[in-house]
Amino acid sequence: MVKNIKFYDNWEDLNKSQFEIVERKGLGHPDTLADGLAEAVSNVYSSYCLKNFGIVPHHNVDKLYIGAGLFSVDIGKNAMIKPAIVRINGRVSNCFGKNEINLVELQEQAVSQYLSRILPRAVVGKNIFIDHNATQNTRRKNWFSPQSVEDLPELKRLVANDTSVCVAHAPLSYAEKICMIAEKFFWIVDDSGQALKPKFSDIGQDIKVMVIRKGNDIDVNMCVPVFSDTISDMKGYECRIKQIEALLYDEMKKLDLPSEMNISININNTRGGSVHPYMLALGSCIECGEEGLVGRGNGITGLIPTMRAKSNEAYFGKNPVYHVGRVIGLLCQRIANRIYNETKSGNSVYILSVHSDDLMQPSSICVSLENMQAKDIAEKIIAEELNKEDYLKKIIGNIITSDFSMKVI
Repeated sequence: MVKNIKFYDNWEDLNKSQFEIVERKGLGHPDTLADGLAEAVSNVYSSYCLKNFGIVPHHNVDKLYIGAGLFSVDIGKNAMIKPAIVRINGRVSNCFGKNEINLVELQEQAVSQYLSRILPRAVVGKNIFIDHNATQNTRRKNWFSPQSVEDLPELKRLVANDTSVCVAHAPLSYAEKICMIAEKFFWIVDDSGQALKPKFSDIGQDIKVMVIRKGNDIDVNMCVPVFSDTISDMKGYECRIKQIEALLYDEMKKLDLPSEMNISININNTRGGSVHPYMLALGSCIECGEEGLVGRGNGITGLIPTMRAKSNEAYFGKNPVYHVGRVIGLLCQRIANRIYNETKSGNSVYILSVHSDDLMQPSSICVSLENMQAKDIAEKIIAEELNKEDYLKKIIGNIITSDFSMKVI
């Protein structure tokens, strides 16, 4: 039984607000790439250790960096001047007892697999290189070089690593759904909603979406890169952008939106005046000297919802065993999604964890409900999700950055 739960009837429906602004940094945006790579590295490492040792040693790669490449681009061509870098910062245990863990091999596997799916033109060892910068530095004996399970105290008592608040909301507003769908359109996805590969061979992956709704008028402003070596002239570039806009309008017609809502789409601001073409070689602005860091972009839902309260913890790359941002961050969003899916009650969930308290018995859980009759079901859902028996399965293996499902994660 989970304690310290309070329910409130003050849920706010964003669809009824006078205006709303929401943003998404696409999968190829440097910050989103950093988030996704941090998850991939942690998941590959955790899965390897679970398989070989039955435990997940201490690690965190939530300060991963990507960027600093430089490519020249022009109509019909491009060339590499300097490759990009993935710098895996943080601290990662490099052994368990007498068993050495090959961090270089695991990290290269994780980075290569993720980039091959999300940024296919980026090839490790060719135009992007890995700097294995994680250490085992600590004042705590054997913390990042555990000799036995005795050096993993969380196995005996699972406690929060930090004092922090995680926040989740469900369902998505109309503007949030539009923001998600606008980028999802550019990907081939599986039945669960995960992006498998880019849909268009001439379109890059560093896509940004900014949606503003004023009453019933929704403006969708997007930055969508075109690969420079697929362009023959500026007229062809502008024609391609207009084609994409038209296809996106058709995609938006599939959404179940109120009939009075009007959607306007503007890609690369080609309306009137001089056009500054958005052209890339690899598909991400990591090739323009730009840089990405974990936690600077989307939240766990894949959005930057300006009008909503949000977690003060980045999710990506933290330890999946006891780090509040990753464990409670994921479970908090699952709770919010399940409450809506099972009761149709809009809700916001706030979970406060205090350092060294039982991780699955947070200090305070506050739930705002649209329908207070959903309270009993919501309480049952909270108890099921804050269950230390199976929480690792819910975390390891999921790449949240590329999961577009808008369902329970």
